[in-house]
Amino acid sequence: MKNIVSTVFVSAICLVSCMNDKAITIDRLPQDAQDFVTSHFADRQIARIEKDWPEFKVKFVDGCKLEFDSKGNWTKVDCSKVVMRALTADKATSAPASSDAAAIQTAAAAQDAAAVQTAAAAQDAAAIQTAAAAQDAAAVPESVVALLPAGVAQYLARYYTGEDVMEVKLERRAIKIGQGKIEVKVCSGTKKNGERRSIELEFTEDGKFLQID
Repeated sequence: MKNIVSTVFVSAICLVSCMNDKAITIDRLPQDAQDFVTSHFADRQIARIEKDWPEFKVKFVDGCKLEFDSKGNWTKVDCSKVVMRALTADKATSAPASSDAAAIQTAAAAQDAAAVQTAAAAQDAAAIQTAAAAQDAAAVPESVVALLPAGVAQYLARYYTGEDVMEVKLERRAIKIGQGKIEVKVCSGTKKNGERRSIELEFTEDGKFLQID
């Protein structure tokens, strides 16, 4: 009898879990969540949308992920893996292409130092431009960052201007406004010297800087 009760109990838990955690279509998201996706991520292809009560999760083909609360308020935008993958790919393709290498080699054989320097400079400039464009496309959209309190935007503009935001997480406190927290992960240094390091910044819910985590 005890085994039967245990089996029924476990089955009930599994049933509830399956009901609460399942794939849904975008029209099943709360309206605010739908508007957020279409406003800021219209150019990205959706891979899966999940109802994981009390949250909703949206995953894109490129790897970027969104999270919403039960009312459709966005709580997290995570593009960390996408940014890092873009950086890795750009670094791998930064080596001279065969045609470019042949041109440089020909110039060197002709002892034309100016041509070699020009070819190398052009190649570096193209690589930097391509890397920056790919990284920008992979990062958290600027339109999302603009939704954060003014204090956050001012801090980023002062200390991390030109750097990409990889992730934004909101922890709201419904009981007492102002006790929530904003976490922002920045990919710093990548556009300047090729180094890859993420920096996690913490702010109060109203945008006051707390610490570098």
